[in-house]
Amino acid sequence: MARLGEPKSIGRQENYMQAKRIMANLQVADVDAAKSFYTDYLGLSTEEFNMGWVARYTSPDGDANLQLVTRDAKGARRLGHFRSHRRR
Repeated sequence: MARLGEPKSIGRQENYMQAKRIMANLQVADVDAAKSFYTDYLGLSTEEFNMGWVARYTSPDGDANLQLVTRDAKGARRLGHFRSHRRR
């Protein structure tokens, strides 16, 4: 019997996908205001990118990372598109 997390053997070789990195997306009201907590207190001192509405922070060893997100840019665009094309 396979242990938890191991594929079951069914008599043939199969390829399984394996997660390399899991990224947490945390919704915040203001990226710059939240930045000090995640960089100073948690030690995620490497800012990989900051686009104003989304920023990614990583620990110096690269083992821990997260993204701070204020909004969904695509979702906001789609909603605006829907509103401008609906019937009145």
